[in-house]
Amino acid sequence: MGTKASARLGRTDMLVATALFFGSLAFLFSFAPLSRPAVLDPATWDLMSLGLLEGRIPYRDVFLHKTPGGALLGAMGATLLPRLPGLGLTAFEGAHALFVILGATGPALLFLICRRHQRLVVAMSAALLMVAFDQWPTASLEGVRPKVATTVFGLAALLAAGGGRAFTAGLAAGLSAMCWQPGLCYLGGAAWELLGRGPRAGTSRPLWSLLAGAAVAPGAIAIWLWSAGAAAEFIDQAIIFNLSYTDWHARSPAGTTTQLLRLARSWNHTELWLAPAALAGLVTGTRSRGSGPLTMAGILYLAMSFISLQAWPDTIMFAPFVAAGLALGLARLITACAGHLAPEHLAANATATGLAALILLSALLAATPKAVRMRTPVSFDEQAVFISELEDGLGKDDPVLVIGFPEFSIHTGRRSLWPWPYMWFGVDRFVVERAEGGFSGMLG
Repeated sequence: MGTKASARLGRTDMLVATALFFGSLAFLFSFAPLSRPAVLDPATWDLMSLGLLEGRIPYRDVFLHKTPGGALLGAMGATLLPRLPGLGLTAFEGAHALFVILGATGPALLFLICRRHQRLVVAMSAALLMVAFDQWPTASLEGVRPKVATTVFGLAALLAAGGGRAFTAGLAAGLSAMCWQPGLCYLGGAAWELLGRGPRAGTSRPLWSLLAGAAVAPGAIAIWLWSAGAAAEFIDQAIIFNLSYTDWHARSPAGTTTQLLRLARSWNHTELWLAPAALAGLVTGTRSRGSGPLTMAGILYLAMSFISLQAWPDTIMFAPFVAAGLALGLARLITACAGHLAPEHLAANATATGLAALILLSALLAATPKAVRMRTPVSFDEQAVFISELEDGLGKDDPVLVIGFPEFSIHTGRRSLWPWPYMWFGVDRFVVERAEGGFSGMLG
């Protein structure tokens, strides 16, 4: 269990990563994610994904202040997975299934990243603790959640950078940022990894390859939006409006710290209890040369959080950083305590026993989630019955105006007359300022 770490990943490592993927996938599917109702923010992204299949373009036809990668991935799942024989998935289920798969991929990638420079037990514990970080499985189950995809592509970027594949790392980091702008933190982590290689190689070429790869996804999406006549709207919504949106949610450093602690107490009570011991292990243990890229990405994302932290979904991306930190810190503390407290001839056995206990604890925490959102009181079909009652009295071609209720459009197939899925957090002011005739003109 305490196998020495190696910078090269072996066959056993790939087998363990595969087992972690399928184990995580089975765990997530045990919550029947494909029969869950459409809910709130994920439902908005679900609707955007389905709208792409109908030819609706983000920014041009639907207001969107984030980058469009999440909707594009949802549309991909909605298109491809229903075509697989024997599954019988709907487009909605296909979009959700893809994000469940992404949710299972994250812990496997984290295992491989940690395994390059950490013992097997540390890497396995990190993967299991990522599943135990309740925001991660919850977000993976709820549907099209761009922050899940942002994290998975970001981890893929760090893994590729660790293997010296600079262009691939850049490509993955670019995809991460195209799912959500803060995915740029992973580009920083990948650059940190390659900078560690660069001086020894005597060249900055890997960094140029990283940047070239990172430009591919944004470039392709920019061309697509330009060809669809949505480039100006993208700039207006995802850049200009997003700056005011970010400012709208800005908190003081003290306010952000308070919000982070409040969310941690609500979602991550166990992690808070383990954090002091893990921090003690990280401080007293020897520095790990393989922790730099993941640590750098985590620091960058933490800094971004202090620019604008909203609600619990903004903590989804902390999952790999918290999990790896806890695993490494607790393993170091166990090793240090065993070395100092146990008799010399029993130290190795004491360390092995402690690390085995760490794996068991991590597995137990992963298997016993506390988040109530992981189970829903109603199913998708039950939700459909309720929404069908709201449609009573409407003719087949009657227009509808839907604000803040994407579930209605998902179940009925009726698209709102307005392109704005919600009218809060400054969206109303943004719309009025651009509508001919102001508020009255917006109402038509």
